[in-house]
Amino acid sequence: MVLRIAVVGVGSRAQHAHLPVIASMRDVWRLTAVCDINPYVSRRIGEAYHVPYYTDIEKMLAREELDVVDLCTPPDTHHIIAKIIAEHSVHIFCETPIAITLPCADFMIKAVSKAGVKMEVSENYHRMLIERARFKLLEEGIIGEVSRVYNVNYRHCYHGMSLLRLYAKSEARSVTGACKTFSLREGKVERWDHAIIHFKNHVVAIHDFCSPRPPIPWRRTRYIEVDGTSGCVVNDEVFSLTDKGPKKLKLRPLTVSVNGIEVPERIVIDDGGKLRTVLVNPYKRYMLSDREIQTGGSLISVADMLMSIAEAVRKETEPEYGALQARKDLELHIAMRESSLRGSKPVKIPLTSLTRYERQVHRRYEEKYGHKPLDDA
Repeated sequence: MVLRIAVVGVGSRAQHAHLPVIASMRDVWRLTAVCDINPYVSRRIGEAYHVPYYTDIEKMLAREELDVVDLCTPPDTHHIIAKIIAEHSVHIFCETPIAITLPCADFMIKAVSKAGVKMEVSENYHRMLIERARFKLLEEGIIGEVSRVYNVNYRHCYHGMSLLRLYAKSEARSVTGACKTFSLREGKVERWDHAIIHFKNHVVAIHDFCSPRPPIPWRRTRYIEVDGTSGCVVNDEVFSLTDKGPKKLKLRPLTVSVNGIEVPERIVIDDGGKLRTVLVNPYKRYMLSDREIQTGGSLISVADMLMSIAEAVRKETEPEYGALQARKDLELHIAMRESSLRGSKPVKIPLTSLTRYERQVHRRYEEKYGHKPLDDA
């Protein structure tokens, strides 16, 4: 069954990631409409994809028969628009972060539950092939029990929090944060966020985020290190302690030509020239890349997210990641910021009341829109 999907908010993220992948997954999706508050952008994208275009989401929902709406609008609009979509009995695929604060996320989750629709959240870094392969090796016990996790990222903090949670395989107990903004030349700024997360299973995680420094947007690379009781994984390298001594292995992709395009076929682990398949690319037929794109993640990871909500709708099951997992990522991000505001004092998880940081976010929302974020709740 091919599902009907509309994309709401067709800015850079939708144009460079979501729309191209939807167009490639013709056996899963039929792009039915697009909607954007900017009439020029809406018309341009609608005409490019030969679909109706709108500037009013309620008109679109009233006129079009849809299964899913791909919500790519700014995060501070997610809770209001998600409620409108849910009230039209349409399922939701929501870009990250799920919302700007936990009350807004909870508002969305309640609206979706009340309407009886599914919501998947576009958390995609753990869905990249190389990341999936790392997770699979850890499941095999190649480094023993995980003890520490390090993540250096130039992407938004909730992505890093997601990876740390998934590698730790536990619920967070506390977060200690230090966040600072540095002034650069020509009035530009650089944001730096650092967090230490203690998990209930005693795993300790380090999160280090730094916004790209203009005009050198790619001066830093992503770095993942997972330490265990009998080895560690550092990016695409695996160091394992065996009965015969330490062994160094390497994860690498093997590509294949599909209609003249080189696409990943599988991820293998290289043991001194001996190759073992760790993961097969299930989306090879769509001819997508697993290289990180400018707006974050890879096209294959976007396909994986879209398949998650498609399968949830078709089989009436829950999405693979879902709103509750995305809420946990947001909670750790908020706790880090809150800890920094408190002079880097540890903040206990779960958060049980509105934080000082969230109150700041709500005030900024009110200044921008002229009303509080949940006034229309």
